[in-house]
Amino acid sequence: MRLTEALSRVQAAVAPLSPVAPPRPLNLSDPEQESYVFRNDLGDQGSIIAKVAAPGRLAAQFSRLTKSHPRMRSGQFRVPKPISYDEASGVLLMEDAWGMTAQSLWNNVGKGRARVLAAAGGWLARYHCLTASRAAFNPDPHLKWLGKSLTAHQDGTRRIPQVHALTDHLPELESLAERARAATSVRCITHRDFHLRNLLIRKQDHAYGIDMENAARDEAMRDLLLFLADTTRVPHEPPTAESLHHAAAALRAAYSSSPADPDAGAFFQRAFALKLWAALDVSPAVLTPTLQRSLQTAQALLTCGDLFPDPISPNHAAEI
Repeated sequence: MRLTEALSRVQAAVAPLSPVAPPRPLNLSDPEQESYVFRNDLGDQGSIIAKVAAPGRLAAQFSRLTKSHPRMRSGQFRVPKPISYDEASGVLLMEDAWGMTAQSLWNNVGKGRARVLAAAGGWLARYHCLTASRAAFNPDPHLKWLGKSLTAHQDGTRRIPQVHALTDHLPELESLAERARAATSVRCITHRDFHLRNLLIRKQDHAYGIDMENAARDEAMRDLLLFLADTTRVPHEPPTAESLHHAAAALRAAYSSSPADPDAGAFFQRAFALKLWAALDVSPAVLTPTLQRSLQTAQALLTCGDLFPDPISPNHAAEI
């Protein structure tokens, strides 16, 4: 979609609200891209956000906002208020959460990182609680996914880097799987794309999670690990077991409840790392810096013990 077309659609959707200035693009990286985000100034009424994508593309996001907002419209951890969605034009209107992205705060280092981890853990805890329940843990889907990835590598349809080093970890994973079958974990509707750019933090540390589309139940621990892995992408700071433990401790302290029994957590943590590794495809090129960092993160995760122990020492959070 070209910028001119996206702008025309947004202007038509916002016109009944009497904007005082043209929509301002917030994510412009190319004159033709799949989706756009605009801020729309409504004068004394403040501003709203308009997102535009292919017709129907944002329906799932509007649905999640509509279902989540009534229980997350106030307090410290929130989601933006949905205003409207027109499936034909692909325009979603919602509350402007303002705030600074967690990525900006994280890159500033200092005390900003403690704010980010506290906000992320707290927001996830509230969002997960909307649909959370304890259930028997099933390791089989994770083992099957890894098996299919390794088969793709053998068939030549995928080239996993350092694949022999990856397979060295499989016997331990299979041993952990047997113990995990007797464990339980928290399952809920997860964000499933929770990273530093999908968390906005305002003054008084009010935090807004954005871009939720997933409506399926999954392991709560996945969102915690996804966010943790995203914090390792800072340039010039290779991930280490020590840095991962420090960040995970602060996340876990803010999350409060245990996302899984120890055996389920141990399996899932290693399966997550191996799946992150197995998802990398370097054919036909060599590892790019981004892929190299993902590989480093996966390998660092495999050197860690339990990242989300229960109970947790509050001293870890203070060390961030």
